[in-house]
Amino acid sequence: MLLCAAPAMAHAQGVCPGVYSATLLKPLPTPTVVALNVASSSSASSESVQAFMSGLRAAGVTTTGTPTALLRVTYQVAGEGGSTPGGPAMSQAGNPQTGWSSWSNGAQSALQGGISLALPDIPSASMFNPRTKAQSGLLMLRAEIRNSPSEPASWIAVVQCTVRTPDTNRLARQLGYVLGGALGKRVDKARM
Repeated sequence: MLLCAAPAMAHAQGVCPGVYSATLLKPLPTPTVVALNVASSSSASSESVQAFMSGLRAAGVTTTGTPTALLRVTYQVAGEGGSTPGGPAMSQAGNPQTGWSSWSNGAQSALQGGISLALPDIPSASMFNPRTKAQSGLLMLRAEIRNSPSEPASWIAVVQCTVRTPDTNRLARQLGYVLGGALGKRVDKARM
């Protein structure tokens, strides 16, 4: 059955459709216990981190115990242009309608410690009838596993997908699930 052959595709469908690839550069430690290398420890980032870790666990990755592998995730979101009522705006509120990515400077930026600007605002049909965002954001994500902070990467994955949900915790969970399913494997341009 197709669902068994491609669990990441079935699991992430509708949330962030796209492709991902991964490669194992050197063997992961046995047993592999993954810890997420988080750039921020704010309470706002905690929900996204927990959602991401929940996705890893759902994919069968061990995340409790003494860590033997450090996972670092970096990303950029492009193209969530849109207007707020009253015209274009630039704000760091983390609102997808403000010209900033909904993953920028908000709870999710802790996964990498950065922000990402969206495309310039596209005017609404009228000032009094604003539209929702002009297009969905394009998420470009890179994940790497290191056996220790001083060693080179043992495993690298890249994801490129179109964000289709405003629920960033759901998105973080789905990304954790996809990456967890590919952990330690070679995957070439698989659909998700």
